[in-house]
Amino acid sequence: MIFIGFNWIKFWHVGEHLRMFSKNEEYQITAVGRYYQTCFLLARDIYKKRNKKTLKGPSVHQNLIDEFKISKSDTDRKIGIKLNELRDLRNNADYDENFNMKNVNFTKFKSKELLNIMEKIKDK
Repeated sequence: MIFIGFNWIKFWHVGEHLRMFSKNEEYQITAVGRYYQTCFLLARDIYKKRNKKTLKGPSVHQNLIDEFKISKSDTDRKIGIKLNELRDLRNNADYDENFNMKNVNFTKFKSKELLNIMEKIKDK
């Protein structure tokens, strides 16, 4: 996996630890955030490596998603779509009053899918 500085996969493992440690909502919500953040940061690093620039600002998450979604590459567009799906799940966990606990395992599954895609293109 591509790493620019910190190994972001460690965030994913923190999420997995939290998910398994306690079924309390606060642990489950935080696990969702760690799964998403891992994928976001790795996608950001891929973008930075390819484009020699870093996206910044208050809309950085959406801007990164949009950059991947408008790519000519099918794989990149898939990354953008899946990252957007994960962001929606993370937003449900962080901001909705009615957090759906079923989303925790679904987020884990979706994040692993996205990590596998990014692993295949890490050096391109």
